[in-house]
Parts: sequence; structure tokens; C-alpha cells
Amino acid sequence: MKNLCSKLLTSLANNGTHALTLIVLIGIFIPAVGNVFKHFISESIFLLLCLSFLRLDIDKFKTNIKKPKIIILTTIWTALMIPMIIGLILKVTNMQELFPDLYLGFILHAVSSPMMATPALAALMGLDSTLVLITMISSTALIPFTVPLFIYLFVETAINISPLFLGVKLFLMLMGSAIIGIAFKKTLGKKNLNANKEKIDGLNIILLFIFVTGIMQGVGQIFIERPLFSFGLLVLSFIVFSLFFFATVILFRKIGKLRAYSLGLMVAQRNMGLMIAAMGEALPSLTLVYFAISQFPIYLSPQILHPFIKKVLEKIKS
Repeated sequence: MKNLCSKLLTSLANNGTHALTLIVLIGIFIPAVGNVFKHFISESIFLLLCLSFLRLDIDKFKTNIKKPKIIILTTIWTALMIPMIIGLILKVTNMQELFPDLYLGFILHAVSSPMMATPALAALMGLDSTLVLITMISSTALIPFTVPLFIYLFVETAINISPLFLGVKLFLMLMGSAIIGIAFKKTLGKKNLNANKEKIDGLNIILLFIFVTGIMQGVGQIFIERPLFSFGLLVLSFIVFSLFFFATVILFRKIGKLRAYSLGLMVAQRNMGLMIAAMGEALPSLTLVYFAISQFPIYLSPQILHPFIKKVLEKIKS
């Protein structure tokens, strides 16, 4: 049984990007799976963070902390500049008057912090998961303050968010996962972790399966009921994802392609689930539909971007 589990985890790790595509398809076409796992979304995010800290490269972590310029600049870019730029563009184009619910969706998309599963996805793709983890934490730390501010500026009404409650919740989640992950890291030792790298990647896939199928529950029904509209939103979500990704890669290209791609992935994968958790029933149904469909580029991006990133990694190794 132990050997079977080991082989399964290794197989999942070796086919990580294909597995993510399959997970998205399962989430769409087998909604019963999502009905089961939607109750474990928070737990799966927490465990994904634990694994991210478990895989934390201490040497890279110390290097990044000693030279925090990239972390600070990325945090400013993703937490302040992107919401401001998107908000101003939407204001100028009069989007709020034409499509108010979609306008709200775009604003919340822009102000969201990087997704907590991104370090795990970065690791699966061979990117710098340590840099992603550090910048994700620094960006997330600002969310209790930036979200109410930008909503007030661009939505012209203060949606009821408790910065203290949200801040405490995020702090406990990050600190708890850090303590658990680093404790296991010290217990297992570097040698054991390196020997079981593929098994840890496989476990990442299983946790992502729980998270993705849970958050995409009901998306298939939306496409059946409103196919043309849903397809239009799907195309739009890929455009937004691409803009965030490539703008970041171009902006940070001087720090090296691998790190630029790592930051691009982090900035493009935004945690809209956190906005749902914070605002709940206050959000219009169309805004929630946009959030659901926006999950497609997030979880299909490893498969789409893999050929490009593979070439970058090969050039670096050579």
C-alpha cells in the first residue's frame, strides 16, 4: 500500500500540468465532486501553504530578505499600482455605468492579493517558489488596508469589510502554516526532503484537486444556461490574466527570466475567493459568475505556459 501511494504521488508530480487541466475538467463536468470538496476549500489552502513553507529554500529566503528591493517593488506593483491603473481605465471608459456588476468584479479582481496556492503551482512548474511565497506574504499583508481604500475610491461606496477581522484571519493562517511547515522541515531534514521532492509535489496536486473542484462547483451549469455570455467572459478573463502576467514579466525582465516569470505568475493569479469570503452575499450574482469563470486561466496557465518556461529553464541550466 505504501509503495502504491508513493508511485501515485510520483506519477502526479511528473504529470503536474496535465493533472491541473484534468482537475479543471472534473470541476466542470462532475459537479458532484465539487459539492463534496467545497466544504474543504479553506483547509486545502492552509495545507498548501504548509507545504510551501516546508519546501522553503532557506538560502534563497535569506538572499531575498537581505536584498528586499524586488520584494518591495513587486508588492507596490501588485497591491497598489495594478488596482489604481485598472480602476482609472474603467472610470475613463465609463464601465461602471454600462456594466456595474462586471465593473465591481474587475475592481475586486484587481485589488485581490496573490492566490495562496500560487507557491505550490510555481513549484510544480519549476519556478522560484521561494520568491513567490515571500512576495505573496508581503502583498497579502496589505490587503486589509488596500481593499477598503480602493473600493471606496472606485466603487463610491464603502462595502462593509472589517480590516481587523480580515487581517487577524490572514495573519493566523500565514503564521500557523509557517510554524507547521518549518517545524516539519527541521524534523525531516534537507536530505529527506530532497529525496521525497516528487512525493511532496504529488501531494500538492491532491490538495489543488480539492481546492479547484470546490471553488469551481457550479461553473458547468453557468455555461449550459448562458453559453455565449459565459464564453465572452471566459475570453475576457484570459485577456486580463495575460495582461497582468506579461506586464509583470516585462516590468521585471532585468532581474532574469526565471524570476520575472515567477513574479508574473504570482501577480496574474489573484485570490478572488478571499473577496467572496469577505463580502459574501453583498456581491451581485454577475460578479460571482465572473469570479468563477476567471478560475479557468488561473488553473490552465501551468499547462499553457509550461512550454515557454521549460525553454527558459533549459537555457539557464545550459
